[in-house]
Amino acid sequence: MLGPYPMTPFDSDAQASIPDGDSVGEFPGGGFNPVFVSTAYVIKGTVPTTWPSWSHGYEGPVFGASMSSQIFMSGLNFRFAFYFYIQPLSGSEAITLLVEDQEFGPFVIDAATGARGFGLYSLGEPLPSNLQILRESGLDEIGLAEFGQADRQVLCSVIPIASEASVSGAWSPECDDRYDDSLSAQLFAFTLSESTALEIDLTSAEGLPAVRLYRGVAPGGEFIKYASESSETPGHATLRLNLDAGSYLIEVTDQFRQSDRAFTLRLRHLAAICRESDFTLCINRLPADQRFQVEVAYASFAAGLFGQAKRAYPEFDRGGVFWFFNENNPEVMVKVLNGCPVNDYQWVFVSALTNVGFTVEVTDTVTGEVWAYENPDQHVAIPQQDTKAFVCSD
Repeated sequence: MLGPYPMTPFDSDAQASIPDGDSVGEFPGGGFNPVFVSTAYVIKGTVPTTWPSWSHGYEGPVFGASMSSQIFMSGLNFRFAFYFYIQPLSGSEAITLLVEDQEFGPFVIDAATGARGFGLYSLGEPLPSNLQILRESGLDEIGLAEFGQADRQVLCSVIPIASEASVSGAWSPECDDRYDDSLSAQLFAFTLSESTALEIDLTSAEGLPAVRLYRGVAPGGEFIKYASESSETPGHATLRLNLDAGSYLIEVTDQFRQSDRAFTLRLRHLAAICRESDFTLCINRLPADQRFQVEVAYASFAAGLFGQAKRAYPEFDRGGVFWFFNENNPEVMVKVLNGCPVNDYQWVFVSALTNVGFTVEVTDTVTGEVWAYENPDQHVAIPQQDTKAFVCSD
């Protein structure tokens, strides 16, 4: 406990996965929001292999800073309590903590005695954004490790729901969004017994809905994806994605911060969903829904070459480019446009810079309908602009 808050250590696996000797710009493992560090030469190490010792038996990741008179950490304003430990590599060090305009210290820490812990907590607003660790010498290396946190989410109940369910509710001022404490949120948890294509749809007639998905039920789990209302989805924030078996946490947010605004959260299993690969392009109809699956095959009989075209990078929400023989030689561009507000159809456009034979297949993963175009080998490809490719459907 730190003040009134139960504390949760940062996920040490996220920190241990950083190779020893790497320079870092953040201390990961704190869930969706890492703690960022801005100073010279913050190098990841490990106790006791690359950092000789620590107190109270701790063995694990440590972040060392040298040749700097201050260590600057930011991102604390997402938390209501935060702790960490400090220890010099050798000898002793006098440090002062600067929180906004308040100074605390100096505190003398001796390597022979071991690491010393420091904690901050707030009884009202979240912690200030920044914390500075000021050092008198700034010469010897000093290490930071064993981070922990509490945030407002520990005060919010997690509501269990089925993976095929529709629930209604209203936002409450008692529960804040973990990313922005000025927003209201609610938490829901569900479990999948097997890999499933799932749609998560949050609707609010008056609010401005947004939804985040995390892996694991406990707050502070691994962030997966975010969606919010857009001009194409008024009143809706929708995610469509493939999920493995396991437990998940949904955070639903009203960006208008009105506690009396109602919402409906709906989960439904989908028959299929596009799975991206080197050979498969996924295109959105609505933001982040990956509804349309695009694949291109080519065949040059003159050259005796054939196969699956590969996606080129970067790509776009509405389309992408494929190449046949060399990644520096683009061949076919495909895009799918949401023409539903215009003529109640999805549009498919294809443009190619080749006379090699190829076939384009665009699959609507919701309906299973396939749109296809074939260009014969040794023929200059004719641009396709099909404004009636797919009838619009939910």
